[in-house]
Amino acid sequence: SDAHLKGDGVGLAVDSVSSSYLLGLLIVGLLILAISAINFSIMTSAKLIRRAPEFEIRRILGAGPLDICIQLMVEAICLSMCAGLLAIIAIIFINPYFENLVGQVILMPVQDPILWLIILGLPLATGFIAGLPSALRIYLQPRVGIYSHQTTATKRGKLQIFLISLQIAASIGL
Repeated sequence: SDAHLKGDGVGLAVDSVSSSYLLGLLIVGLLILAISAINFSIMTSAKLIRRAPEFEIRRILGAGPLDICIQLMVEAICLSMCAGLLAIIAIIFINPYFENLVGQVILMPVQDPILWLIILGLPLATGFIAGLPSALRIYLQPRVGIYSHQTTATKRGKLQIFLISLQIAASIGL
């Protein structure tokens, strides 16, 4: 907004800030978020092998692949929402120390619906994106392929190897 770019004294904007600098910070933040989501999806995919008995029991009790996919997606979204809640709590506690560090009061527009959309939507979208590879793996692969207990590198999917490579490249780039 103009308050952040032209420096009219609202919030932290005392001097003008270039929009390219803010865009660069936004891109770095989104890359960090993407790396976290990729890491979460890789770890969740690795846990599928250990959770095989749980899924097998659910299938015996009548759950279909879609039910298990929904379970995995809900777990990922709940975990992401809990992480978002912890981040909000951390911001509340760290904000006074940060204000002392920069020497200014930081105004939080809590009445702004766009802020709440971001606060609720970002963890929701992150959880959905992070849980999607595991859910798709359960849904698309046959039962025998999912529940085999071979954990060799040859059993890893091409998507998982691509995500690991992308995560390493982005980490090096940052």
